[in-house]
Amino acid sequence: MAKETVLHILVTLIMTVAIWLLGAIPGTAAGIVSMFMPILFLVMLNCILSGPVYGLIVGVFGPLFLSILFPSNRILRDIIADSFFYATAAMVTGILYSVLKTAVGAVSSGFLVSTIVYGIVRIFTSLAVSSTYYLRPFLYESFIFCWPGIVITAAGVPALIVLFRHTGVMWAMRHERINRWEKRENS
Repeated sequence: MAKETVLHILVTLIMTVAIWLLGAIPGTAAGIVSMFMPILFLVMLNCILSGPVYGLIVGVFGPLFLSILFPSNRILRDIIADSFFYATAAMVTGILYSVLKTAVGAVSSGFLVSTIVYGIVRIFTSLAVSSTYYLRPFLYESFIFCWPGIVITAAGVPALIVLFRHTGVMWAMRHERINRWEKRENS
């Protein structure tokens, strides 16, 4: 197994455990996780550091195991919609970062696409239980209530990536070396 693969697995495990530790903090299930979205921050950071596949693993299993380890009053349709939200955020952000090489565009696009997927999944899960899901609660849940988390994630992840580039973390994670090799081969 390559050194980079071991490093990606290690970073993925650290991010997943960090998500599980968030559930151990009292009151996080309802308040902090909903408003500040630290899970989204960790998922997007992991998918940029390790790639979209590892980000997908954290995006699906982190929140799923969090809801199993620390059950709250959330119903199953919310857990399903959250898993789709984080998985989509991880895949879109990871793929766009590998193509665009800019964290700001990848994080913003990943959030917007995953929010649309979240709304669609919530519509279908509400229909499955003969309920309705309106536009007003969707806009409130997705944008108004969690605006601190959106700002923190949109500013914090790109700032950390810039810091990681200057400290050599991105070089160790193999991203920067691949870019330099591609530039040398093309010239």
